[in-house]
Amino acid sequence: MVTGSGSLTAGVGTATPPRLGAKMMTREGPTGMEIHRHYGVVAPEKGWVPTPTYLLRRSAIFDALEGRLPGHVLEVGCSAGALLHDLAERGYTGVGVELSAKARSIARQVLAGNERFSIESEVPEGPAQSFDLLIAFEVLEHIEDDAGALASWLELLKPGGQLLISVPAHRRRWNVTDVLVGHYRRYDRKDVEALLRGAGLTIDKVSTIGWPASWLIERARILAKTMQVRAAGVDVEAIARGDSARTQDSGIDRSLETRFFPLYSNPAGCLLVGGAAKIQRRFYDTELGISYLAAATKPGRP
Repeated sequence: MVTGSGSLTAGVGTATPPRLGAKMMTREGPTGMEIHRHYGVVAPEKGWVPTPTYLLRRSAIFDALEGRLPGHVLEVGCSAGALLHDLAERGYTGVGVELSAKARSIARQVLAGNERFSIESEVPEGPAQSFDLLIAFEVLEHIEDDAGALASWLELLKPGGQLLISVPAHRRRWNVTDVLVGHYRRYDRKDVEALLRGAGLTIDKVSTIGWPASWLIERARILAKTMQVRAAGVDVEAIARGDSARTQDSGIDRSLETRFFPLYSNPAGCLLVGGAAKIQRRFYDTELGISYLAAATKPGRP
């Protein structure tokens, strides 16, 4: 997470957490958490650390928000609330919505004592047109009626307000990991653009993010998960798309990353992650990334 560096998305893991080097921690965070110099809030004792893929996505998110004045923001699918923590430090206020009770519990701990944000289990019903910014990262692919969900969220966005979303890229890359985390679909660029225009939005920019580092990580995950399900005798074809239980677990299992976090959270690891974030910027305008990051504006005067 390099522009606006620091913070995480993560979740509950079961691995025994390794001790982190104190040199990269700048101050104490909320109870049981610390603030990493580059990654923001981390909570290895809770099995919650940022993944490298998240760190790269977060860097791209803050690239997209660069120059924007802080406002009132709604994040749908806020997971552990780390991005909201970072936004609060940048002057934003708002609401985070998270379906998973486990992730919601962590998010409330992350934002404990922070009066700028509240964490809710459902999208607020009103008042209408009350948010300046609406964000949802890796969420719409978990919803069967993505267009309907987006339309309902946009009722809360002010005229002239901005939408920023990310979704997994390229239909042809559908794979075992999509099934196991409860996806309904992946998106081609034309799908993203049609979704946004169908919602009445003006498209500002559609980028791909994560090349090449996140792409390499995704390849490794596909191989590992394929071997895992074969060894377990799981019939992936029998798993329904959009499995709700898998959706709720998808953002909160960080057992593997907790084991490896000391490797990419030390000074050398931070240089590698920072370098990967700089490299991905060169490829925003290509089709090489693993996700689309799309910015759009709701017509009308603020």
